[in-house]
Amino acid sequence: MLAMEEANRARTQVSDSEFAELNQKRQEDKQKEEDEIRKLKERKIQRQKERAEEDKRLAELRAQEEIKRKAEEEERRKKKIAEEKRLKEERARKKREAEERLKPKKGRNFKISKKSDSEKVPGSLDAIMTKEEMQKSKEELEAEKQAILAQRIQPLAIDGKLNLEA
Repeated sequence: MLAMEEANRARTQVSDSEFAELNQKRQEDKQKEEDEIRKLKERKIQRQKERAEEDKRLAELRAQEEIKRKAEEEERRKKKIAEEKRLKEERARKKREAEERLKPKKGRNFKISKKSDSEKVPGSLDAIMTKEEMQKSKEELEAEKQAILAQRIQPLAIDGKLNLEA
């Protein structure tokens, strides 16, 4: 029995030493896992901080872009209003000009220039008929016309020969 007890003790010592080794290995593994978990948690926290900073930066960028977009939109709106106003004024001006052209003018649209006595040609064709001439008969007017034409037009002297050699 002693041998069995000895064997049992030896086995228990081996078991105890193995148990102690296993326990130590388990402790080391547990420590490694805890270190790894701690590192992962730190990385997670770091990523969350970075993400929060990135989100904040993007939010600021979006806000700046929105302000810029609104300013550009306001500028376009002002330009459009100014252009519409200019076109409206241009149309109104053209309409006024057209109305002024269509209005009858207050004065004569022609000018009568009176000739002096030296410029007047007696019995000229463009002379206005006086009351005396209007009271004359057709025959008298025709005779007067023939007399004036006879003064102005010189009769041709043709001897019956044609001078073609010239």
